[in-house]
Amino acid sequence: IVTISFGEIKSTVFKKYTPESLFPIVASDIVERFYLVVDLIFVLARLSISPRGGAFTWSDIVYWLVFLVAIEVGTDWVKFCLIFKFSDLKASTLEVYQEVLIADILLCRSGSVDDVSRLFAEGALSGAGAGRGGGGGGGGGRGAANARS
Repeated sequence: IVTISFGEIKSTVFKKYTPESLFPIVASDIVERFYLVVDLIFVLARLSISPRGGAFTWSDIVYWLVFLVAIEVGTDWVKFCLIFKFSDLKASTLEVYQEVLIADILLCRSGSVDDVSRLFAEGALSGAGAGRGGGGGGGGGRGAANARS
């Protein structure tokens, strides 16, 4: 796990990112965290129904699961701190990503997800480097709409 985490940091940190090119990485890390939580639920469910014969106590199991999550979250925290430092990005970029992801979730229930999401992402992400409020004009179609494809 530690080797994979350092490989992840090494492969992403030493590149220059723009707000538009960083969005897919943030979105994929969110999906990865969701998969981790689902895996942990399956592990706990499996352990709760298996006849383990007292090999491990629940405190041992919880300790290792918390340790695993802490390593993964710590790796992402270090990775994004270094990416933001070396790419000269502002922390407000993450707030824009949050708004775009929330809009995607809310708009996925409406009929015109692609049109509205693409327009919102173009305006919001192209203004992410300059601060909050979106605007900024056409971002060339890069953003949340392309992150899904």
